Amino acid sequence: MFSKLLKNEKAIDKFTQDNYGNIYFQQEDKKGVLLLQNDSSYKLEIIPFLKLEGLYVENICPVDSGNVFNCTEKGLIRYNPQIKTEYRDHFPVLIRKVIANGKLIFGGTETNVNIVELPFKKQTLQFTYSALFYEDHTKTNYSYLLEGYDDKWSDWSLKTEKEYTNLSEGDYVFNVKAKNIYEKESAIAQYQFEILAPWYRTLIAYLIYGILIFIIVWLIVKLNTRRIRIEKENLEKIVKERTLEIVKQKDDIEEKNVELEQQKEEINTQKENISFQAKQLEIKNKELEKLSIAASKTDNAIVIMDAEGNFEWINEGFTRIYNLTLEEFITKRGKNILEVSSNPDIKKIIAKCLTEKITVNYEFSYKKESNEDVWVQTTITPILDKKGNISKLIAIDSDITDIKNAEKEIIRQRDEITDSIIYSKHIQNAILPTIEYTKKLLPDSFIFYKPKEIIGGDFYWVSKQGEKIIIAVADCTGHGIPGALMSMIGITFLNEIVNNKRITDPAEIINRLRVRIINALHQSEEEEGSKDGMDIALCVINKKTNILEYAGANNPLFIIKNNELIELLPDKMPVSIHRMNGRQFTKKEIKIQSGNLIYLFSDGFADQFGGQDNKKFRKSNFKQLLIDISISPINEQLKIISQSFEKWCGINEQVDDVIVMGFMID
Repeated sequence: MFSKLLKNEKAIDKFTQDNYGNIYFQQEDKKGVLLLQNDSSYKLEIIPFLKLEGLYVENICPVDSGNVFNCTEKGLIRYNPQIKTEYRDHFPVLIRKVIANGKLIFGGTETNVNIVELPFKKQTLQFTYSALFYEDHTKTNYSYLLEGYDDKWSDWSLKTEKEYTNLSEGDYVFNVKAKNIYEKESAIAQYQFEILAPWYRTLIAYLIYGILIFIIVWLIVKLNTRRIRIEKENLEKIVKERTLEIVKQKDDIEEKNVELEQQKEEINTQKENISFQAKQLEIKNKELEKLSIAASKTDNAIVIMDAEGNFEWINEGFTRIYNLTLEEFITKRGKNILEVSSNPDIKKIIAKCLTEKITVNYEFSYKKESNEDVWVQTTITPILDKKGNISKLIAIDSDITDIKNAEKEIIRQRDEITDSIIYSKHIQNAILPTIEYTKKLLPDSFIFYKPKEIIGGDFYWVSKQGEKIIIAVADCTGHGIPGALMSMIGITFLNEIVNNKRITDPAEIINRLRVRIINALHQSEEEEGSKDGMDIALCVINKKTNILEYAGANNPLFIIKNNELIELLPDKMPVSIHRMNGRQFTKKEIKIQSGNLIYLFSDGFADQFGGQDNKKFRKSNFKQLLIDISISPINEQLKIISQSFEKWCGINEQVDDVIVMGFMID
């Protein structure tokens, strides 16, 4: 029982129980009483017996409820359990004296003292302290700590003074506390002081050191600069003298060199003139030889005329083309270019050549003896003399009959292709929903549809199933004929999925549309396989519940409510074979109300190049344009969008098909 109550295994020297069940004991130096409680438990009480520390109790004699005698070698000590004493009352500790280098600097009773400044020479301090607890005061213990010097509190001791020597400059706080015989600690008393630095380690001293160092450095730099300047002046003087000597020698040499160079140049000039003349003669001879060969062998007709246009010479090619010699040509046709040419503007052409002295070109045709049409292109070049006057005219005729015939064939084929494309446009327009049908389903709506070519790959589509209206805008791969074919496939499959199968879930519509396109185009995941398909934005409006359902493949949908634009984002994959084929398209829902504006579109408008910097219009500017026009009537919105696109394009070519569809919820 004692081990459990006393929480240790030490042997009990003596114990006695009084008439009230309380047990008094001695366990080595520990003495106390186990007080019996009303619930038959015991409460340990040892604090009153701390006064017996160091005494050996020979016997414990309880007499009555107020007298328990402890027999010790110093006599009887009575304990009255009925007297209740507060052993934990607070008591103060006081710093009585502070002596610095044998001189009293503080003697008082305050527990906290203001900071005291001490000169550096006072490095030894002695502190005297005592506690205001008078019961067995000789057993009161003390502990101290000098902040700024000690790392931890000292061990408890009966000493009432502490001395510190050789303290350096700095801020210090001396702390002291006491512990009485009942193990109660006092509050901490403090004495704050500061030991000033010696004069040679003060801020003013360091400032003086800095000024002295600066002056010394300045003097060194000044003296060194003066020495360098003197050396530099002496060196410059020597260099100047030597330079004058060298310049004089150089001038003498240059004068002699100039004389030699002049003589050398005169000799070289004579030599070069002779060599140049020889080379020029050689070059001219070779050019004349080449010109003679070219003029005689070329298939083009070459005519040399005087400044008035009279024929003087023709080459063999002229005779081969016209089957006439110069004399025969002059006899049958005439001797001047103005007489023989069949071009109605020949006078203006020759006048321009003569007045502006530039090369001119023109075409004309004539019939051969076989009644075959021959087309000829003539180039007339003026030859100028040394004074810049025209001395000769050279005309070169080229047979361009084959080129002309090819141009006619190209024009014919182009007209046939254009007619076919125009007819295809009629077919595509017939497949697209009519404006009347669209206006019937969406009275307040517009469609800005501008293909890059005659036909395009962007298309719109609307349908009605019960209370639901299905609207789609798609951008097919490519434009022109390939894009148009893809758009017709898309419209056909949408009619089948929605109008025939009665499917109105937007995500399910696009998922089925993707399957049909992949199967129709025999697409596979091989890299070389066809990747043709489309991007699409598709929404379903339930007029009964005013719920808009949306699904998209790369193309978003914009809703404008109260001048605020809401963007419904698409799935980032096309309606075709794709690495994410295993993922299904998703549906989004939003509550709509009367007056809300819905916009579906392709990327053609935002991707168009134009403006002052010839950059893309960009999606952010397209959003702002829709917000700006949202306050205008629907018909006015179509006009503004059309004008904005034309203005942005300017002289730039349209880069892609463009479609913008907008409508207001009624």
